Amino acid sequence: MIIRFKDKEGKEKWEKSPELWKKAFRQEARCQAREYIVLAFGVQVESIDQEEQAKSIEEIYTQNPLLRNQVRIARVGWAKRTLQQGRVYAALHIGVTSPEQANVLIEQGLHLGEVHHHCEPFFKECQVNQCAKCYEYTHIAKYCQKGACCGYCASKGHASKDCIKQGIKETHKCIVCKDRKANHTAWAQECPVRRREQERARQAYKLRPKQFQERKQAQEQVQEQVQEPRWDNQIDTISPTSSGKGSDIDMEIETPRVVVPSVPEFDWTAGKEPTLPDLGFVFEKSESSQSKRKERPTNLSVAKGTQELRTVAQWKW
Repeated sequence: MIIRFKDKEGKEKWEKSPELWKKAFRQEARCQAREYIVLAFGVQVESIDQEEQAKSIEEIYTQNPLLRNQVRIARVGWAKRTLQQGRVYAALHIGVTSPEQANVLIEQGLHLGEVHHHCEPFFKECQVNQCAKCYEYTHIAKYCQKGACCGYCASKGHASKDCIKQGIKETHKCIVCKDRKANHTAWAQECPVRRREQERARQAYKLRPKQFQERKQAQEQVQEQVQEPRWDNQIDTISPTSSGKGSDIDMEIETPRVVVPSVPEFDWTAGKEPTLPDLGFVFEKSESSQSKRKERPTNLSVAKGTQELRTVAQWKW
């Protein structure tokens, strides 16, 4: 459940009062604030015990007194692979409750023992995640909705630990790339799908931002995107006007005007097509014997101007 607060004071009040959550929902309810992960590289694994969260966080504040009033650390921990492989030094994951506080930690770094550790923001797009059940790269085993598959023989009837063909490399088949000629497991480095995922992660790491986007910066970007253009109806042409942050477009859309002569004597709803006499024009033949001139209207009482006359004369019935 996601709860939004109107102001910062209300958010902090609920975060610091667990009894409010129990009263509003149930006794098992708890507040889990959004975390922004910061990586501190080269930290000795034995120096931080993730099972003792309060003790480890207090140790960080003791060696970094400037962070006590600036950064609120929610939790610290290690990657699962770090503990499985028994590494001595690795990147420490530090969960911070706001992007502004995370940027403070990134700028100042982390001091543990006698070593100053470089800090960077963590983005999940910069790593390769493979499901331990179906071995796809779109999710992890915690959120897998498919059944368990074997990473050795590509069968769906048993898990990889129960496969009887683990030691026979000639019988290995990849369930990820599905190449019949390939004899490798689903997590092998020579798998073309895994190589593409590794290259994608490397490119994402190169293009990653150096800091988290703060809320104020995000709000300013949203306001610039939704800013409506200003319309000025007194101008009949499109002309950009300069402003402080950009240029707006002022224009006026002029509706075309069609002049239709008003002749009440003719029934416009009739089926036959109107003629010029029906519109009130009277034609007269010229008496000149040298050349025959075209008939021209002499009664212009209907038309109210030369422009309207030309418009009527050009109609095609």
